[in-house]
Amino acid sequence: MNDQDFSEEQIRINKVRDELWSSSGGGASVMVGSGFSKNAEARLTLGSPMPDWSSITAALKAKLTPEGVVKVSEERIQSDDALAIAQRYCDQFGRSQLHGFLSDQIRDDKFEPSKVHRQLLSLPWGDILTTNWDTLLERTAERLTARSYGVVRTQEQIPL
Repeated sequence: MNDQDFSEEQIRINKVRDELWSSSGGGASVMVGSGFSKNAEARLTLGSPMPDWSSITAALKAKLTPEGVVKVSEERIQSDDALAIAQRYCDQFGRSQLHGFLSDQIRDDKFEPSKVHRQLLSLPWGDILTTNWDTLLERTAERLTARSYGVVRTQEQIPL
């Protein structure tokens, strides 16, 4: 990274910082992806870690065919595209079965939010967005006293 790249990057970081701490604006928003859940603390020391995309994809593929190879028409393909595999699972078994499968894989009850979750939610975000299946962020928000966040769970709850 050269000095100009650092300078441009620092300008972007400063913009987010300024928006985050702005008292007049709507504040900065943050999108939290599934990798952030890897910071969770397991309730049992011998428990397995929070699953990642590759382990969930492998489990979906194993359910789709005994060999873990997804069939499309007459052709067999090897795919690691998590969303494509999840869609095929949904097509074959239905949306409620996919939701049940994901709930079984992502054992939210086996994990607690960590210090990193508390640090993230202690900042004055305008909005915190996530599509994660776990409730680590929601449980962290419930424990905060200085900030209050409303949880939106369905599309209909999103304000216009």
